[in-house]
Amino acid sequence: MNDNPKDMALEALLAAAHEAAPDLHPDLLKAVYQIEKTYQFDRDRESPSKSMQKLIDEEINAKSWGGQ
Repeated sequence: MNDNPKDMALEALLAAAHEAAPDLHPDLLKAVYQIEKTYQFDRDRESPSKSMQKLIDEEINAKSWGGQ
């Protein structure tokens, strides 16, 4: 049995993104996916929205200041 099973949904997302948006960094996609996965059964929609907004703001700030 495999002790480290692959997340097939994440793998599919990364593969599709690679074809559709090759400039989109895989780490950003993984972070977005993790937020969605963490909060998928949470009734409170404010927490994932705040987490997603923070992630987006950090990405924009990194790009604005000459980051990756």
